[in-house]
Amino acid sequence: MDTLLITTPQMPMRKNYLSKLRPVKKLSESCKSGAAINIIRGLALGYLSTIIPIICIAVTIFISFYFAGMYGIALAALGMLNNLSVGLAIDAYGPISDNAGKKKN
Repeated sequence: MDTLLITTPQMPMRKNYLSKLRPVKKLSESCKSGAAINIIRGLALGYLSTIIPIICIAVTIFISFYFAGMYGIALAALGMLNNLSVGLAIDAYGPISDNAGKKKN
């Protein structure tokens, strides 16, 4: 349940950053102005992209504490760590499958 509460509000943000690429296009346009502006806008864009996940995690922690105390926080943390193993496995297997596809017998 906690994973559902975390991931559902993040979908519009992910769609904005990953499909339309509006922030990336604005960042590439700022590169024309100079290196310092590019660094500042890149850092600001990176910080801005973490706001919604942080708010979702905080809300999940408050809800789990309200219903089950510290035990609820422990369960919420384990639920969030459960997704970490899947993400790491996918990231680790990606280059292996890419290289396997390039080999010809």
